[in-house]
Amino acid sequence: MTISNTAKGQVFQQEGGGFLILLTINHPQLATPLRVVNNTVHITSNGDDFIAYPFKIKLPEEREGIAPLAKLTIDNVSREIIQSIRQIATPLSIDIQGARIDDVDAVEFELPTFKLRNVDWDATQITGDLTLDDISKEPFPQRYFTPSEYPGVFVS
Repeated sequence: MTISNTAKGQVFQQEGGGFLILLTINHPQLATPLRVVNNTVHITSNGDDFIAYPFKIKLPEEREGIAPLAKLTIDNVSREIIQSIRQIATPLSIDIQGARIDDVDAVEFELPTFKLRNVDWDATQITGDLTLDDISKEPFPQRYFTPSEYPGVFVS
C-alpha cells in the first residue's frame, strides 16, 4: 500500500494531522449503503456523506497459513445498524478507507472488501469478524489437463 508524502508527513507530526477511517456497509438488501466515520462530526468525502459514529477496527495479523481476520466493534448507540443486520441473513460487505483529516477527499488507502460474519450484539455494542474470501481453499489448477481437452499437451 502506498501513501502520499503529505500523509507520511502527517503521521510524523507531533500534533494535528492523522487519518479518519471511513466504513461503507453494503448489502443488496439495503436500499442505500450505511456510511460511518470515526469522527465527532459528519463529513462528506468524494461526494458520499459519512455519519459520525464510534467504532473500532482491529486489523488482521499477517501470519502465514492463516486467512486474515479483523475485528469490528461498533457502538450500538443508534439502532439503525442493528436493525439492518437483523433483517439480513447473509454477510454484509464492509469497505474500509483511510482519508486525511485535513483533506477528507484524499483517500490515502483502501482495504479490500471484507465480509462481516459472526455478528453478535448487546445493548452497548455490535461486534463481528471481518473476513476475506480464502482463496487458498479454491481448487488449483481450476481445470485438469486431459488428453481429450488438451490434445496438444500430450503429443509424443
